[in-house]
Amino acid sequence: MTNKYRRARKKRKKWWPYLLSFFLLVVLGSGIGAYLAKPSLFSGLQFWKAKKTAVTTPSSSKKKKEKSDLPAVSTKDWQLILVNRDNVKPELNPQLTDVDAIKVDSRIVEPTRQFLEAARKIAPEETLISGYRSVAEQTELYNERVAQLEASGLSHEEAEKQVQTQVQVPGASEHQTGLAIDMSVEAGQSDELGMRLSRHRTIIWLCPSLPRWEEQHHGCEF
Repeated sequence: MTNKYRRARKKRKKWWPYLLSFFLLVVLGSGIGAYLAKPSLFSGLQFWKAKKTAVTTPSSSKKKKEKSDLPAVSTKDWQLILVNRDNVKPELNPQLTDVDAIKVDSRIVEPTRQFLEAARKIAPEETLISGYRSVAEQTELYNERVAQLEASGLSHEEAEKQVQTQVQVPGASEHQTGLAIDMSVEAGQSDELGMRLSRHRTIIWLCPSLPRWEEQHHGCEF
């Protein structure tokens, strides 16, 4: 192949890139011109589609409320009053009524009778032994217990520390509200009997302050 033929062939190969570029420019320009002239022609075209994300919504169906034997209560109810060592109260002077030889707030006379009736179905010898106790009476009881332990040889600080595991300090006892009740049998309340009483639904809603709750929130066992 002569040099003259090779040079002629190289010259013929150089024209097609220019032709292709020209063609692409014409197509691109035509498209841009058509879009500017009438954008509606391209409204149906979608070159990219966003991926839909599934959105879950909570079910609108409400769960059926379970039936309960417990009474409906509110934080505004007069029965709900917090008295403990962090919430010391002065004399409350509630209106009192006698029930089985103890005094209680007159508003809980009927629930107290129901309480005692339910307990006696489990242990017929159950008796109410304490109800309302004024701050003055609580002070006297507290001081008597301290004095007894001091007489046994404990210091005043040691005596008070031990007494406070059994007797509430004055002003911090629920008994001053007239809404607290102590009950027992003559031989003393056993743990087994206490558990049987605590499982009785009537007693649970009439007396929710069970021993473990008392110890945690009031600072003494009973």
